[in-house]
Amino acid sequence: MATLKEYYNKDLSTLLSQHKIWKLSSPNGIIYEVTSRLHLDFNAHVTFISFYVPLIENPIDAFSLLLSKIEDVLDIKKGIEVAKGGFGQEKDHSSELRFSGKVFFYFEGEVNKTEFEFLQQKVKTNGLILRFRDQNYVNEKNKIEKPLAFISHDTRDKEFIAGPLALALQKRMCWVWYDQYSLKIGDSLRESIERGIINCNKCVLILSPNFIKNNGWTKIEFNAIFTREIIETKNLILPIWAGVSKKEVYEYSPTLSERFGIDWDLGVEIVANKIHKAVIK
Repeated sequence: MATLKEYYNKDLSTLLSQHKIWKLSSPNGIIYEVTSRLHLDFNAHVTFISFYVPLIENPIDAFSLLLSKIEDVLDIKKGIEVAKGGFGQEKDHSSELRFSGKVFFYFEGEVNKTEFEFLQQKVKTNGLILRFRDQNYVNEKNKIEKPLAFISHDTRDKEFIAGPLALALQKRMCWVWYDQYSLKIGDSLRESIERGIINCNKCVLILSPNFIKNNGWTKIEFNAIFTREIIETKNLILPIWAGVSKKEVYEYSPTLSERFGIDWDLGVEIVANKIHKAVIK
């Protein structure tokens, strides 16, 4: 399931936004990177701000410090002119959008509500409207977002294939079971994988040389997925061919070699679109 950082990236992804990175220093000298974004809502004719704050001590103090940077964030759009409008319509310009006063904080931890409410009241007279989304937000979202696809891959393909694909699908609101998103410290790997395979609509197999040579978890996952296909008499497997030949796939599984797949060389966006359509139909 998605992480807080994933929600930060996709919650407001339909809006045009510009970002800036800030560095905060904790009392013990640790440097933290905070992302700020200025979001342009042309429909409402306003702008608003969001911050992504990593796990840090005294988050309310960090929020207060970031609020002192509001004018700097609003200045991001200076010198950048964006116009939006349909055919035959007068265009709206980014310079005309007013700041709504709304500020969202995404925090990788739990926010003390009492302390946050005090901060809300403190800045209310300045026209600021504060909202936060923390790990409780993630937990509640994850309860209702059943994974639509399970991504089975060799760990060596995580950086350049599995990870980019998972992110592209998440941005399309296609929730996936992907170990980097779905596993938490202390989880049983076997139980979590089995739940993912049982509950998802489709299972994506990233067929690479690494996958085929792996006789460990990927083989176990493939056998479990294939067994579910037999029991439910459904076509659940969506193969992605990533640098493998038909002969190699045949030697791995004759049945799998007959399954129509997608070539990874098409690019992550095209592959994600095709997977998304197959998953939701």
